[in-house]
Amino acid sequence: MKTTLKLLIVLGVLIGIGWMLRPQDALPKATSEPTPSASQSPQTIEGLGYIEPVSELRRLTPKVNGIVRRCVAVEGQSLKSGDVILELDNSVEERALEVAQAKLALAKSRLVELDSGINPHRIRAAERTLERLSEAHRFAVTEFERQSALSARKATTTAESDGIRTLRDQAQIAFQEQEAVVAHLRNHVTPENRAVSIAEVELAQSEVAQAKATLQNTVITAPCDGQVLRYLKREGDGCSLFLNEPAVIFADISHFRVRAEFDERFTARLHTGLKAEIYGSTLGGKTIIGQVVKVESLMGSKTVFARSAAERKDLHVVEVVIDLPNDFSAPVGLRVDVRLTAPDQ
Repeated sequence: MKTTLKLLIVLGVLIGIGWMLRPQDALPKATSEPTPSASQSPQTIEGLGYIEPVSELRRLTPKVNGIVRRCVAVEGQSLKSGDVILELDNSVEERALEVAQAKLALAKSRLVELDSGINPHRIRAAERTLERLSEAHRFAVTEFERQSALSARKATTTAESDGIRTLRDQAQIAFQEQEAVVAHLRNHVTPENRAVSIAEVELAQSEVAQAKATLQNTVITAPCDGQVLRYLKREGDGCSLFLNEPAVIFADISHFRVRAEFDERFTARLHTGLKAEIYGSTLGGKTIIGQVVKVESLMGSKTVFARSAAERKDLHVVEVVIDLPNDFSAPVGLRVDVRLTAPDQ
């Protein structure tokens, strides 16, 4: 037993001496290769987004309350800007427009009548009457002069002289009165009369414009080129401004983009021109390459969620708009994953 213990002690001493005398080249060398800095290596930013049309979704509603009379366009039909999509029952507004247009026509007719002046035949009749009274006045003056000569020779009575003088004065007054009538007929249109008529025409035009605007408020027109994606109101349904319910979902789906949300801590690293990868199970395993074209300047609350148990719901996010290839197509509102490549700050 003692012999075995001694052998173990001697073996341990020999192993220790051998370890101390080992060559230095056998030692493992420590590596000191520099790691790339954060500013030199690209970093990725993950976010969530959804597909939207280039025009965004337009939730259209009439400007007035009413009942839907007709859905003019068909869902999926391509429309031009200004094309009618939906009409409310606007029979009352149509009658109001007809009344306003009739008032305008009447006001314009009165202005034309005023500018044309008095009927020329009436003026000629008044002028003939003036000529007759002028002749009567001339005869009365001649008779008065003759009677005055007789009176000077005491060949007539005072009553006869007074009678002739009265006839002369009456003939003169009648002639002057008819002169005034002819002058009035020839200058019937005064600046004040014409100003009143013009004001009446302008008022009628304003009423027509107002009636047209009221009638236009009963229809929904396309705000841009696009398609009706869905009708939320149909014939017979009521539209109310107080309920704030859209009647039509409209968009231009000729080109798509992604609106993505990123955590507020990445705000300083987001800018236009960044490369974007759009992927996810909703795209069937495909990865679409896009580019950031807009970074919203206003922070907002999170609206797109991953639905994981550890996800924080109280974060503020910044929205980023990503342009997609022209040939890309997907359902509007489809949720996708987004990865941006940006240098770490």
